[in-house]
Amino acid sequence: MDKLRMLVKRTSTAYDTYMSLIAQSLEIIDPESTGGVKKILTGPVSQFNTLGDIINAVLNILFPLAILIAFVLIVKAGFDLSRSMGDPGVVKKVQAQITNAVIGIILLAVSYWLAQLTTRIFFP
Repeated sequence: MDKLRMLVKRTSTAYDTYMSLIAQSLEIIDPESTGGVKKILTGPVSQFNTLGDIINAVLNILFPLAILIAFVLIVKAGFDLSRSMGDPGVVKKVQAQITNAVIGIILLAVSYWLAQLTTRIFFP
């Protein structure tokens, strides 16, 4: 019986946490307010009003992280090139790694530019 109580307690705690996260971004219609909509609950996710806000926040984290990863890959490839001692197979492999990292940076830059352009065109 104690195990059942512990399970119910854990489940209700997880449910309460889940519902509180949902409720933190909930806008409740309050007829007494002048605008008709009043944010009654606030929390860490209350800054996200639309799906676009969430995507923008994620992209602001992922783009710098991806550029950092590409830079680390280029540095690793340069280190591998210096250790290769002229071995043609390793040099070819390192050249491919550097080429892929540079292509990745170019694709990141173009996708970031397109995202910014789309935002400025459709959401002035």
